[in-house]
Amino acid sequence: MPSKITPHHTAEELVRLARLKENRAIADRIHAIRLAMQGMRPPEICTVLGRKERWYYDWRKRYNEHGLEGLRDLPRPGQPKKLGDEERQELKAQVLEGPCLETDGVSTWNGKALRARIERCFGVRYSVTQVYRICHQLGLSWITPRPKHPKSDPEKQEEWKEELPLSSRKSRRRTPKKR
Repeated sequence: MPSKITPHHTAEELVRLARLKENRAIADRIHAIRLAMQGMRPPEICTVLGRKERWYYDWRKRYNEHGLEGLRDLPRPGQPKKLGDEERQELKAQVLEGPCLETDGVSTWNGKALRARIERCFGVRYSVTQVYRICHQLGLSWITPRPKHPKSDPEKQEEWKEELPLSSRKSRRRTPKKR
């Protein structure tokens, strides 16, 4: 006798849903429900999918009660984030604004300086590795343009570039010919 499945979807809809990228993690659960709807018995389903029967009965129950959403994983418990979403967005804005030479002691961000800023502004202590991880999660990259010294003078730099000779003997490299 086939398993009792609440008909939230047709078997064809389940095939289509299992192929969607957002359902990749639950595709085998969807297939199990589809196979049950098509009349396959739980031991056969579990043999085909390489699962234990308890697995099937748990997911069948959740599908019957909640439909497709019941096949998704529930949130897992864990330590809450030290910096909430709003604080992380504020941190991102500060990083994009750049460091202050007087308070941060650097002209471009590095892990240690950013770690000190987080501790000073938010009262949260992270390891440098975790600071890099948070920056990555915020879509920030450590690839930056070459830093400019705060006392640099762009006009003097341009004058200096204009005074350079176009070529000199020392600048020409001589490479030995390949044999």
